[in-house]
Amino acid sequence: MVNIMKRNINIFFYTALLTAGIFSLFYLSSCDDGPTEPVIEPGSRDYLWVVDTLDAEYNYIYKIWGSSPNSVWAIGDGSSFDKTIWYYDGYQWSTDGLSRNILPRALWGFSKDNVYIGGLDGKIWRYDGQHWSQFTKLETQGTAFITFENIWGTSPNDFFMLLKWPR
Repeated sequence: MVNIMKRNINIFFYTALLTAGIFSLFYLSSCDDGPTEPVIEPGSRDYLWVVDTLDAEYNYIYKIWGSSPNSVWAIGDGSSFDKTIWYYDGYQWSTDGLSRNILPRALWGFSKDNVYIGGLDGKIWRYDGQHWSQFTKLETQGTAFITFENIWGTSPNDFFMLLKWPR
């Protein structure tokens, strides 16, 4: 009888130990929250904000896009066709001074050497790191013209242009 009790106690002990081990394994693995984000306290971030001005008469900026703080593009009507596309190199704004028959309204890029502009005349322009050239042109029948309103995308092979269709 004593041997039967010892055996039952051993079976009970090992069963309890096994159950506790399995419970601990599942419980502890489900409680892992992983790394937590640090809490950002309110207060000063010591940002330095600087006001900058594009020095062009009658210049209305429609869009700004940049690949870094040292490579930013801005587009607008400008006071003439040579002041519609502006570039910021981290120090100053400039234009290349070339007169293009484009009134840009849409701007998007994928890198500093791959930037696109859409205008009021259905033309899409591309900057390749050296110069702007006409990429393509969408045309309608008759005298109506296409206006591009916005560009966005995930890669040079996957981007979209929102256009305002003529009435």
